[in-house]
Amino acid sequence: MHFRFKYVYRDDSLIDFVDILAKKHDTLSKDSTERESEFPGGVSRWLRYLNKNLKYPDRALNSKIDGEVRVCFVVDKEGIVTEPFIARSVEWSLDDESIEIINKSGKWSPAFQKGKIVKSYKLQPIVYRLE
Repeated sequence: MHFRFKYVYRDDSLIDFVDILAKKHDTLSKDSTERESEFPGGVSRWLRYLNKNLKYPDRALNSKIDGEVRVCFVVDKEGIVTEPFIARSVEWSLDDESIEIINKSGKWSPAFQKGKIVKSYKLQPIVYRLE
């Protein structure tokens, strides 16, 4: 997955907007004082959580619907997930399950920027595949 824009926040306010494709050098390099918010234990734990808790809705299963739902949400300064919404829908039952799995994911590790814990915005894809 590639992103075109980078948003820089300070004290919960947007302070910079960078068009990555317009830049010739790497604008996403981070110094040691920055850390993106993440599920506790990183990507491997996130995948384990999804494998254990994600349920394929009967409606989508019976209709043979699959695809990738994208959920946007906020991880606040305490690591609490708030304001989830569907950024890319596939079908309402998959969308509902995706919101539910994000809401039940518990506390995340908050983002860290310029020596401070900050609120961050996440875009999380959740893939549903029929085999």
